[in-house]
Formats: sequence, C-alpha cells, structure tokens
Amino acid sequence: MIKWLQANCNKNACTCWFDSFKKWDWKECCETHDRMYMSNKTHNISKSEVDKELFNCVRKKTCWLFAGIMWIGNATFSWVAWDIYKKGK
Repeated sequence: MIKWLQANCNKNACTCWFDSFKKWDWKECCETHDRMYMSNKTHNISKSEVDKELFNCVRKKTCWLFAGIMWIGNATFSWVAWDIYKKGK
C-alpha cells in the first residue's frame, strides 16, 4: 500500500488531492504541510497541530468548506505518512 501511495499520490503538492480549484490555489499550504510532516524539527508538534495549520492556511486561501474537507481527509488518512516520517516505521 505504501509503495502504491508513493507512486500514485505524489503527483502534486497536495498528496492524493488537487492543488487548486478555479480561482483558488492552496498548493503553498500543502507544501508547507508536507515539509512539516517530513521535518525532524517538528518533533515537538503533534500531528493534529500540523493538520490544524493546513486547515487554517487552506481556509484563508479558499473557504471553510474546502479546509474542512482537507482536514477530514488528513485526520483519516495521513497517519500513515506521519508514522513513516515521525516514528521511522
């Protein structure tokens, strides 16, 4: 499963999600979120705090609905990436 995700979901900044919609572009939010997931400097930050930062950034660039959808997706599915990068699994 991890290999499939790596091969098929890293096509843009928002892993397994689109980077923009019509006039809205939140690619920068996803890039920051990914860097926070991968950085050893964020060991003192919880996954929920990093995901909340993504929510806030996307909300500022779009609306609460898009931000909420992305937050739900992260809360549900991104634990795999968090474990890989933070726990070394």
